[in-house]
Amino acid sequence: MAGSCGGHEGRRKETEQTRAPLVEALQSYLGQGRISFHTPGHKGGGWPGSTPESRRCLERIVGERATRLDQTELPGLGNLHRGVGPDDPIWQAQKLLAAAYGADRSFFLVNGSTVGLQALVMATCRPGDKLVISRNVHSSVIGGLILSGAFPVYLESYLDELPGGRDESLHRLGVKGVGTGLNPQKASRGYRVMRSTPPAPTPEMVKKALKAHPEAKGVFITSPTYQGLVPRVAEIARVAHGHGVPLLVDEAWGAHLPFHPALPRPALALGADACVQSAHKTLPALTQGSWLHLKGERIDPGAVEAALSLLQTTSPSYLLMVGLDLARQQVVTGGRRYLARLLSLLGPAREKVKAMEGLELLEEEQARARGYADLDPTRLWVDTGGLRCNGVKAAGFLREEFNLEVEFADPTGFLVLITMADDQVSVSSLVSALAALAARFRGHGQTGEGLLPGSPVESGLSYIFACLRPEIVLTPREAFMGTTEVVPLQRAVGRVAAEVVAPYPPGVPLLCPGERITREVVVELENLKRWEIPFHGPVDPTLDYIQTVRFLG
Repeated sequence: MAGSCGGHEGRRKETEQTRAPLVEALQSYLGQGRISFHTPGHKGGGWPGSTPESRRCLERIVGERATRLDQTELPGLGNLHRGVGPDDPIWQAQKLLAAAYGADRSFFLVNGSTVGLQALVMATCRPGDKLVISRNVHSSVIGGLILSGAFPVYLESYLDELPGGRDESLHRLGVKGVGTGLNPQKASRGYRVMRSTPPAPTPEMVKKALKAHPEAKGVFITSPTYQGLVPRVAEIARVAHGHGVPLLVDEAWGAHLPFHPALPRPALALGADACVQSAHKTLPALTQGSWLHLKGERIDPGAVEAALSLLQTTSPSYLLMVGLDLARQQVVTGGRRYLARLLSLLGPAREKVKAMEGLELLEEEQARARGYADLDPTRLWVDTGGLRCNGVKAAGFLREEFNLEVEFADPTGFLVLITMADDQVSVSSLVSALAALAARFRGHGQTGEGLLPGSPVESGLSYIFACLRPEIVLTPREAFMGTTEVVPLQRAVGRVAAEVVAPYPPGVPLLCPGERITREVVVELENLKRWEIPFHGPVDPTLDYIQTVRFLG
């Protein structure tokens, strides 16, 4: 009898996941044909113009359905900040979301994952508290430190601290040299791709940091990384919990992970206490749509809710929230089927690219040699060192010759994101374009063109970010809120930064407020400017000038 009841309960929950409560509420409301004397100002389609050409211009651009769905928090449509109970469709949708991801509480985020990451830091730390973090966190985590007044304790991600040590981990791949001075064309294939692979945050590093800073309030890591690298999350969670602190995870690139057994396990299933996911990155949600999950009792959901109420807009977009509701419904009901199809396309595609002379893909073997537990196969990091062609130039070739846009490029290669929206046609187009790239540049490019002498940027941005060891002079909040002055970048060496400087993408800071500016950092910033890589954070977008703390340094 108990088994029968359990089966009935499981079927009931599966049936519930086919619903989209917020979508249903909006459809019901629109069917009532109410006359609007409230926001938004376009009133469902835009102002009528004096000519047919100008009438309802917004409607013509985004579609009549979209403008009608763009509602405000009206009776029957729920309330993102104050809604609770079965009569509120947003509350219902968030409850279904929590059930889908195995969370105790889940929250819709309409200001992107940025607001979720910042809310987690604010809910965990108070001014002066310490937070153990990887140096290659997203800039929004640094924003959370500024808002909370917390002090960062960076993990020491040195290769020497990886299991087995530097030489053993590299020799397993047949790598015969280490360091930025090695010629990428003459290096083994294992080295070429590993030069852009950052060393992982490991349980040993976390244990060392917590032992040195027992007063720390939590541990914050990224999993998976921009390249799809997954650290040893379960072991790190056990270390954090053994010290009585929560593990927070930036899982922006992992909203799809729970829905196929061939993918890496998601953070909550591995013991994380909280995670933030960008549904818009890997699921069919609209840009800026994300969600935050909590599990267990180490993080106060009330504190998270209070932080989100402070940080999120009081005019949430129903288009974004409808997108989140539908993305959850679609991935729960059909995700395994869609992902199985995607993985069946990716396997042969990866093999074809691996056979192309001059190109190399990041594989699970290299990931493990860098201390990671797993690799998300839907992310393709393509190293172009064997072509004597830098990744930025290669990405430009794909754009101009094949109308193909990659996710990100740096001097070592580029990143391709494959999602459930791809099919045989798009994947085949990618493989054909990569074959043309390999044929065009093999032996004809110049990997290091445009770099300043002695630059380590050839090791890849991701590697550099993880291995930075800045001198922290002030907390990020003290520097950001202090008295500042703008100085030329070349005259900033020795001063203390008062702003975040993050190449975007991926949005990982090369410089954070409160850190001493070194000659090496200035050289790297000048190189990135030469590559025309945009920056997030600085007041001067050209970065000819930088904001520093006055009277210090």
